[in-house]
Amino acid sequence: DKLQDHIREIFAQLGIQTTNSSNFLERSHRVMKPEYVDQSKPRDVMICCSSYKLKEQVIKASRLTKLKDPHSDIRIFPDISYHTRIKRKSFANYTKILHQKNIRYVWRYPCKIIVS
Repeated sequence: DKLQDHIREIFAQLGIQTTNSSNFLERSHRVMKPEYVDQSKPRDVMICCSSYKLKEQVIKASRLTKLKDPHSDIRIFPDISYHTRIKRKSFANYTKILHQKNIRYVWRYPCKIIVS
């Protein structure tokens, strides 16, 4: 399937080899867009890795590696619950200031910001 081939290419750019394994993903699919979102933009893709270890490798590698064309505009995020996303949005003013001042920070589950 084409989607799985694209995911395999992205993983390869991240330094994660999946060529020996045909079952590196449990599932992958494109996510439906809400009507208010610009329909001309590509849809998100949800993937479920075959193991927690692989998922953590992908997340870590995506933070350390800049993807090259044609995948350079792809961003990788862990899936978090609706309630956690809403709670994190309440920090938007703070994270905006951190971005503007180029101050690095990381999220800790469920809703803490660690500034470095």
